[in-house]
Amino acid sequence: AQGCDSIVITTTTLLPSDSTMLEELVCHPNQAGVQTLVLSNQFGCDSTVILSRIFDSDQGLIQFVSADTLVLSGQPVTLSVVLSRDAQVRWSPDTFLDCPSCLSVLAHPEYTILYTVTATDSAGCLATAYTQIQIDRRRAIFAPNAFSPNADGHNDTFTLYGLPDRVEILLLQVFDRWGGMVYEVRSLTPGDELRGWDGRIKGQLAQPAVYLYQAEVEWSDGRREWIIGEFVLMR
Repeated sequence: AQGCDSIVITTTTLLPSDSTMLEELVCHPNQAGVQTLVLSNQFGCDSTVILSRIFDSDQGLIQFVSADTLVLSGQPVTLSVVLSRDAQVRWSPDTFLDCPSCLSVLAHPEYTILYTVTATDSAGCLATAYTQIQIDRRRAIFAPNAFSPNADGHNDTFTLYGLPDRVEILLLQVFDRWGGMVYEVRSLTPGDELRGWDGRIKGQLAQPAVYLYQAEVEWSDGRREWIIGEFVLMR
């Protein structure tokens, strides 16, 4: 104010700007890409946020699932799924399964069934796979291809064999080569040799020959089926 010089010193400090890199998984290819956001931090400086959206293809999420299989009714089957990364798993339907949300499950199917396994990862992406368990009912009941009714205590009667808890024989009929019925029994338990055909026709010994049989059976799930075949009577 009296003509004296006055010096003002101003110190300017350059604050570094913030830069942040983020990554995000997306489930659809049209959502993939890079997005840049410029913001201001608490000092008024620019802050850059770079968001990379990466397409998370669900094609590689499920790497393996158990193949289709053929089993007997009620026979346990292990089903497995292998994933490429962490994900939640769900098997459906959950019928006959011990753990529908596990990577490995134990199934006890009583009829042919198709299972769907769905995997969901942290990004919400879904992947599905399928496996079928088919019931081989023919292997649950069988008939001998020959018998010898000679009273030696071995293979003396013709009957059907199987697992009583899986199949019931409602009707068994035996026919000669001309189509004449020579034997009939109802409500036969599988393996019941005492009620099987003893190789006689009206009390007389039947001739050695090829005979036909047909049987109506009922499976443990309530389904009925006719089984037809042939066998040889030997003496």
